[in-house]
Amino acid sequence: MATIKGQGIERLITLFQNRGVKIYHACQYKDFKTYLDLGGVPSRNLMEQSGLSYTIFDTDNTDRENEVWNKVFGNLQDFWYSFAQGQRNENTAPTPNPYGHILLIFNPEVFREATDVAICLRSAGGREFNREKEALPNVEAVNRIFKYEDTNQAPNDYAKAYIKYQQALRETFGDPNAMTPEVSCIVTNERFSFNHLFRIIVDPYIINSQDLKEKVLSLKIQHRLNGVVRKRLYREGRMEMKQELANILLENFISIPELINAQNISDNLRDYATRIQRGEMTFFYNRFAKYLRTGTLLELNNEGGQNQQQNSII
Repeated sequence: MATIKGQGIERLITLFQNRGVKIYHACQYKDFKTYLDLGGVPSRNLMEQSGLSYTIFDTDNTDRENEVWNKVFGNLQDFWYSFAQGQRNENTAPTPNPYGHILLIFNPEVFREATDVAICLRSAGGREFNREKEALPNVEAVNRIFKYEDTNQAPNDYAKAYIKYQQALRETFGDPNAMTPEVSCIVTNERFSFNHLFRIIVDPYIINSQDLKEKVLSLKIQHRLNGVVRKRLYREGRMEMKQELANILLENFISIPELINAQNISDNLRDYATRIQRGEMTFFYNRFAKYLRTGTLLELNNEGGQNQQQNSII
């Protein structure tokens, strides 16, 4: 297999335009501020070389070993949906996207900034990942990742962008390792500019009087970014549960067993932790909680403290 280059990139853009597909990139608040300083969504390598602050991921060493440290990443769907709007499952529970609570959504024209686009059927953080070998070779292959390969069969325009579930991907491509498509790009300056930014969706956390959505909106205006900023919408009780968990994590990391046995937490949060454990999702929770704490909660808390100091001086 080979990655998509040259005129193949234009054909890929056209495919995504016709299907209404957007490019999604989630980040923590700490990283978002670094992105703004760098002028776009960067590779992990560019962030490291810049000396600016960013959230450390468990997969960083693997990304270096798999030779994707200098690539710019994105996804073809919003991984927040199952937690925010999905149906409740008695036997398990989804975790929010661990990589961040600020979702940057780009139009597919952003690929014109790339010289090489790889759409692979699993994460680059996976064991023995090989980007060149695992990339879908052309637009025809990429079209097969969609639930409705023939767009005329889609019941509505939104459905044209639906990605096949894991089992269907494995059957379509004969690949037992297929999970969900991930995009990695070679970009000359190792960053996608904000020129093709379509929208920003933010979780409305409030920490130490700092509202994450308002902070992002202020920075967006200050840096004159395209698009609009919207608050993520949740089913009743889910955002309140996330805020409750955030308040706990601000003090210290808490594991799922500790949450289940904790006193003075809501029944809703305890039920969620119990279903996480029942569904063997603690690995994913641990990453989500750790990244949220170090990349967003502590950052907001520190800024709230700085504002209090400034106000006391005034």
